[in-house]
Amino acid sequence: MSSASTLLGTAAAVTLLVASAARPVSAQRGPSPSDCVANGTCCFVKSAARVPFKPPVIDIVFDNLTVGDTGIDRARVRRALRRQASPIEVCFHGGDGTVDVVFVIDPAGGAHRTDASAADSRLARCIASALRRVAFPSSDDHTVTEVHVTITGTRR
Repeated sequence: MSSASTLLGTAAAVTLLVASAARPVSAQRGPSPSDCVANGTCCFVKSAARVPFKPPVIDIVFDNLTVGDTGIDRARVRRALRRQASPIEVCFHGGDGTVDVVFVIDPAGGAHRTDASAADSRLARCIASALRRVAFPSSDDHTVTEVHVTITGTRR
């Protein structure tokens, strides 16, 4: 009896498939999965392709870099800033700006007491936070290094 009900179910499915193939596809309702199966091709309109997000290209300039007399030399600080500019670059995704920053590099190479000032306070806070994540070289004479720098970001 179960094989008869299975056969009956298969026959009903074939009848349904044939009936749906005979039915014209309405422009108002659009194609259904059974229309695609009956025609042997898929006739669904594919959704528009997603365009991947491309972050803006931002030019970062480190101007007026002054470094204290003790600790790390100016060239090593500039090199560390340029090599690890990504966290700083993210801050300028909202727009162009200039930020004056004063911070201290401890003997191990971490930035502390970061004070940033800009017309946009959100940008200043972001830059101060980003500089704390930059790994600077450790000082040879185990002293702290005070750094002053003006950071300018412009979108291309």
